[in-house]
Amino acid sequence: MRLEKLAAAGSLLAVAACGGATVKQHAVGNRIVPVDSTPAEAAAPAPAPAPSPTILSRPILVGNDRGGRPQVRKGEHDAAPYIDRPGGPRDAGYIIASSEVPGVQVIEARSPYMLDEVLYVKMPTGVTPTPGMHLAIESLGPEFEAYGQVLIPTGEVTVVSPGAPGEATSVRLERQFAEVEPNQLVVPMEAPKYPPVGQRAVAVTDGVKAKVLWVSSNPVEPSLGYFVVLDASERAGVHVGDQFTLLRPRMRDELSGLWLPEQDIATTQVVRVGAHSSTAVVIAQTMPAISAGADARLTAKMP
Repeated sequence: MRLEKLAAAGSLLAVAACGGATVKQHAVGNRIVPVDSTPAEAAAPAPAPAPSPTILSRPILVGNDRGGRPQVRKGEHDAAPYIDRPGGPRDAGYIIASSEVPGVQVIEARSPYMLDEVLYVKMPTGVTPTPGMHLAIESLGPEFEAYGQVLIPTGEVTVVSPGAPGEATSVRLERQFAEVEPNQLVVPMEAPKYPPVGQRAVAVTDGVKAKVLWVSSNPVEPSLGYFVVLDASERAGVHVGDQFTLLRPRMRDELSGLWLPEQDIATTQVVRVGAHSSTAVVIAQTMPAISAGADARLTAKMP
C-alpha cells in the first residue's frame, strides 16, 4: 500500500515537471520513469543554404571595420617594387655610411642599418635638401631584357641636416621595408595620384592582358600581401586601384583532347604604375600557382 502511494506521488511530480503535459510511465526496476506521449510534430525541412560567392567574385571588395572599401594605402605604394632603367634612375644619390662613431677600430663598417639611425647620403642630382624632406631608399633587383631593372624600396629617410656644398647630407631612417645597406640608391619620393575616397573599381569584360614578370621576395608559394610586377604600364591605361586577375588560360588536355576552361588563380590590386610596368598586391587567392610568367587580365577598373 505504501509503495502504491509513493508511485502515485511520483506520477504527480512527473506531470508537474513536464509542465502539465500528458505522460505515460513504466517501471524500470524499482523506479518510475516518465515517457513523453505527446505526438511529435513533423520537423520542417531545413532551408537550403544560399550559394555563396566565390572568393574571386569581381570586383573584389575588401571591407574594413566601418564597412567601407579601403583605398590603396600609401604604405603599399611606397613599399611596392617597380621597373626602371638598368642601374636605376640616372640622377639617383646613394647611402655613404652611418653617422655612428665606433669606440674601437673596425675592419668593416656595420650594416644593415637600424630604424631611427642617422645616415650620411649623397643627394640625388638636382635635388636641394631641406630639413624634413622625405627620400626613398631602394636596392637593385633582377633585370629584364626589353623592360629594365627591378627597383626594390627598402626604406624612407628624412633630411635632418642639409650638407654644405661638397658635404654629405644627414638623414634619419624613418621607415624600413627591407634591409638598408650602404650604396643603396636615394631617390625623391613619388607622389602618385590615388583614387578619390569611396571610389570603387568597376568590373570590365575585355580588359588589358598582361604577364607577371616578377614576384616580390621570390617565395616558394606567394600568397596574400605579396607584390607582383606586371608588364602592363601606364601606356596601357593602367591606373592605381585597378584589379588584375591572375589565371591559367584555356588549354587542351592531351589525353582526352578536350579543352579545359580558364581558371582563376588570384586577384591583385594595382598600387603603383610607371612607364615600364605596374605593381599589384595580392588581395584574394584560390590557387597556389602565383609565379613569374602567369597570365593576367584587367577585370575591374577605376572609373
